[in-house]
Amino acid sequence: MKGKTVREQPSLEGHFTHMTKLEQNNQLVFGGPFKDDSGAMGVVVFEDLVEAKKAVASDPLVQAKVVTAQVHPWHPAVAGCVKKRPW
Repeated sequence: MKGKTVREQPSLEGHFTHMTKLEQNNQLVFGGPFKDDSGAMGVVVFEDLVEAKKAVASDPLVQAKVVTAQVHPWHPAVAGCVKKRPW
């Protein structure tokens, strides 16, 4: 909605539901907004880049075009920088 912040958008509740589902499926490592409200970041784990892009594209905030998402392959390079997961 024009004139509203991301936190005031009606699709935000659906976004939280979506992120909770990813977390419950051990696909979300962490995520959240930047402190200056300039955007947000999430780290997710999927079998391949195609599946990661599908998951991001299905987020209600992305579908409502409230935010624009970018997906970049990444891997932790420093031992202990993220909680150990069954990658």
